Amino acid sequence: LGIPEGAFAVMELFGGKGSAEMVPLSRGLLQPPADWHVIAICGDNPSLLEDLTKLAADADGRLHPLGFTTRVADYLAASDVLVTKPGPGSLAEAFQQGVPVVVTCNQRTIPQERFNAELVRQHGLGRVVASVEEVAAAVADLRCDPAAWEQLRANVRGLTPNRAVFEALDVIETELR
Repeated sequence: LGIPEGAFAVMELFGGKGSAEMVPLSRGLLQPPADWHVIAICGDNPSLLEDLTKLAADADGRLHPLGFTTRVADYLAASDVLVTKPGPGSLAEAFQQGVPVVVTCNQRTIPQERFNAELVRQHGLGRVVASVEEVAAAVADLRCDPAAWEQLRANVRGLTPNRAVFEALDVIETELR
C-alpha cells in the first residue's frame, strides 16, 4: 500500500466524493513535528485528487492521495486512526477494523450524523472536534498519550461485532416463510 512498516498512519475518508476540507486537513496533518503518513481517499472527485497530488509532491512520500478505490478496507487496516465525518458507513468500517476515529461535529453536520458523533464521544471510540482545524491537534494529543490511545483502541475492540448484514438476511428469510 506504500505505507512503511511501523509508520503511524492517518486515513482521511469523507464519502464517495471526498471533501474540499481534505486539502487543509492534509496540510495540518503533515505539519512538523508529526512524521505521520496520511492516506487521503478522494473518491470520485478528480479535482480533489489533483489538488492532493500536488500537495503530495512536497510531502516527502508521506501523503498518499487516492481516487476511487475498492481497497478502503485494506487502507483502513493499515491505519492507526480514521479522520472522517460522523457518517454511519465510515464509522462502521472503522469499528469493524478496530480503528479509533476523529470526527468533526458542528452546525454543518447533518442532524442524523450528530447522533453518531455523540456515540463516539460517549463510548470513548475516538475524539469529536468542532472544526477541521482542530483535527491535527486531536490526533497529536492521542499520539502523544499512550494510555489514552490504548484506552480508545480497547473501547473500539470491545464493541459487539457488527452482524447486521446477517441479521437482515435472517429477517428477510423469516418474512419470506
